[in-house]
Amino acid sequence: MKKSNKLAIIIPSYNRKKYLIKQISYWSNTEHKIFILDGGTDNFSDEEILKLPSNIKYFIDRSEIFARIARIKKYISSKYTLLLCDDEFYIKSTLKKIINFLDFNKKYLSSSSLPMGFIEANGKFIYEDVYPEIKKIFKHPENQQPFKRLNSYFKFQYNIYMYSIMRSNIFFQCVKLVNKCKFDVYALQEVLFGIRLSLASKHKILNQVGWLRNIGNPPIRYKGIFFDPSKRIGDWWKLDKQKKSRKFFLKTLCKELKLKNNFILFFEKKFVENFNANSIKKNFMSKFFRNPKAWNLIQYLKFFFQYNMLIRKLLFRNKIYINDQFNEFEKHFKNK
Repeated sequence: MKKSNKLAIIIPSYNRKKYLIKQISYWSNTEHKIFILDGGTDNFSDEEILKLPSNIKYFIDRSEIFARIARIKKYISSKYTLLLCDDEFYIKSTLKKIINFLDFNKKYLSSSSLPMGFIEANGKFIYEDVYPEIKKIFKHPENQQPFKRLNSYFKFQYNIYMYSIMRSNIFFQCVKLVNKCKFDVYALQEVLFGIRLSLASKHKILNQVGWLRNIGNPPIRYKGIFFDPSKRIGDWWKLDKQKKSRKFFLKTLCKELKLKNNFILFFEKKFVENFNANSIKKNFMSKFFRNPKAWNLIQYLKFFFQYNMLIRKLLFRNKIYINDQFNEFEKHFKNK
């Protein structure tokens, strides 16, 4: 297949080799450049690496995830870049439509599609709507005014920005911002991508499913920053002992965005207004749910019920889509 070199797909991973094998199979010999950044210890052997398709590059790098991403910038010459989780996929035909949209709409720096959750078990697929709020906000990211887009982002807190197709220069600007604002707060990187892209340009959400989020696998958990669910943004913003940390974060954020210091108050207000719903309450249940071990137990119970096909058919009959959509995606795996 002729390589257009329009899109680079970056896939970080951590001790999840079985998911990477599926990614390699799915993207093998496509027109896209794939960069796998393996931060774990269950790595591919030298022999396996030599057998990889020519469009797939594999790196072993055990440093923090966004430091890994920054280091491969020198290898990426593609016009667009997509950050993708190791167990998630993008429907190829939808990717093509997004790239075509960005090619013909130079004022947009990023674009994405509607997400859909999926589970694979015994060769069968189940799909379920995820992030239904995204369907309600089509016009908000396309506002002409940067700070109106930013207000909209803080109001809805949609996470489509970090997992959208971006022009490569703005993608690495977002990565640089994350690396400058490294604070050990869960999912803060998604907020930083949202802030940077909201200020930079309009964002187009195509009214078509393309981003397939795996809701049947447990999430990546390791000791790197951004990945501890007990360290929520709302809690960070509420605790007095984190006051200096927050102040330094806001000052760094404004400096990197080239905004005057008076914007510190603006961002502080937005974080207080929109993230305090997760603030700490001093009772048993709150402490229980913020305990990392308890969180993991809850997640594994949740994923057990999600993974069980029969249970899902009974409980979520009116919400799911069973094997009658996404033939392009399923056909690839069924032929293996």
